[in-house]
Formats: sequence, C-alpha cells, structure tokens
Amino acid sequence: MKPALALSVLAVALTASLVPALAGGSGGSSSDAKAPPVTTITAGPAGPTNVTSAEFMFTADQEEVHFFCALDSPISTPCASPVTYNGLGNGQHTFSVFGVSDGPPGAAATWSWGIDTVPPPPVAGLHAHVGYGKLRLSWTRQGDTDHVVIFRSVGAQKEATQVYAGAGRTYADAKFVNALEHRYGFVSYDKAGNVSPPTGVTVKKSALLLTPADGAMVRRGHPPALQWRAVRRARFYNVQLWRGKRKVLSAWPQHASSRLSRAWRYKNHRYHLEPGVYTWYVWPGFGPLQTGTYGKLIGTASFRVG
Repeated sequence: MKPALALSVLAVALTASLVPALAGGSGGSSSDAKAPPVTTITAGPAGPTNVTSAEFMFTADQEEVHFFCALDSPISTPCASPVTYNGLGNGQHTFSVFGVSDGPPGAAATWSWGIDTVPPPPVAGLHAHVGYGKLRLSWTRQGDTDHVVIFRSVGAQKEATQVYAGAGRTYADAKFVNALEHRYGFVSYDKAGNVSPPTGVTVKKSALLLTPADGAMVRRGHPPALQWRAVRRARFYNVQLWRGKRKVLSAWPQHASSRLSRAWRYKNHRYHLEPGVYTWYVWPGFGPLQTGTYGKLIGTASFRVG
C-alpha cells in the first residue's frame, strides 16, 4: 500500500471511533446517560404551629444519593434524613432538599409552613342574657382567634366541664337553673394552637332579683320593696323571707314586687325588721291562686338590716 493511502484509512478509522464519544460519552449513546434523582419529602411540620422546631424526612428514587438541604436560604449543605432544626422564629419558613448521584443534581423538593407563638386575645363584649329558665351568652372573637372553648361549673362544683367549642359568637345553656350559681370560663385558640388568657362570667342566683341588690345594706327605718323580673304567664308569686334558719314571712303578690313593713304578723307571730341578715326567695305561680301550680325558683338574694 502506498503511504498516502495508508494515512487516509487511518484518519477514517479514528473519526469513526470519536463520533460516539462526542455524542454520548465513553463510546455510548445519549440514551445511556443517568437521569437526575427525584427527591421526595415524606414528613414535615404542619402549619400553622406554635412548635419552634421542625423535623423533615425525605428519600430519593435512586440509591447512593447524596442530599443537600437548606432552610430559608439559597445555600444548601450536605444532610441526611431525618434532619432537625431548632429555635425557629415566628413567620413563614421554607425547607428545600435535592439529591445528587453520578450525574447532574436533581430538582429540589420544598416544604413551607408557618410558626406562630403569640396567643390570641381573650373574647370581648362578654355578656350573659338571663331569663327564667334560660341563659344565653354572647361575645366577640378578637384578633386571629380561630375558635372559643367554654367551661362551666355550677353551684358547689369545683371542677369545670367543657360545654362548648366552636367559632360562633353565642351559646345557649339548655341546662340552666336560676336557683344555682353558674360560672362560665372562656379561652380562645388560634390556628397554631396558642391559648389566650382566660376570662369568664358568673351568673348569680340573684340574677332576676332586682332590688335590693344581693348583699345590700338596708336601713331599719326604711323597709325595702322586694322587686324581681316578671315571669311570663305567671298570675301570682310566692315570696318567702328568712332570718337565719327561720322563715319569718310568706306572701303571694300578684305582681313582681312586694314591699316589706317595719312590723308584720306571720303564723300568729309578730315580727319586726330587726338588724341582721335576711334572705328572700321568689317562686312564680301559674293558674288561679287557690288551685295554681308553682314553677321553679326564680332566684334568691340576701340583704343586711343595719
């Protein structure tokens, strides 16, 4: 073979061997390149939350993947699942993680959530609307309150029980009894689980008794007029006055008031409005006085004669 012809054959052979390498590398085709790993975050914090730490778990669809993580930053550092962050502040946060294997890095997976550690304010405008055998509480939610929880204790109960939880603005107590003191405690929650300072309202046994006010001081020379809120369809009332453990008066007025006297007779005994503590009770009567029936106690209160 002539020298010129031999050089031409060698050039063709070298070109044929270089083309595949330039097209795909190492003599293979482009379809043989390894795809970047796909990273998936499998667990993280739910938001909003008042927890100032966060743990993330993640995985990839390939083996021998090296992960790189970042929190609220464009700079990622090597990490492994699970990864935990502590001492986080209030506000929105974003966690990102991507994987790298033999080829280029995969796309980052992200997880965003919010932290809120500030309690909501308590309810405002709390008011008790009291009727005979009825009670309705009303209030206004404040700030970022999500829902309100109400606890109730009655009479001598020391432990309160939950009677309401919701986003409403009113609550009607179907078990309300005028003859017992009712205490209602309120706490507000936001969506992060923060709890407001407690507030509440007390409905006394004297809520429907108007005058004299419970615990009032009365002058001996000025007997008070006992007044209470009228009960619908009541045709008369029974008013009882007690001094200590002794009943000293029972009367049946037709209207929602009864004036005391300086002296009176009851069951063949003569009584005077002497200094001391007096307690009075009122029941409604329905139907004619002679054959009528009595309802539940409207209320009770005390006053002191000085």
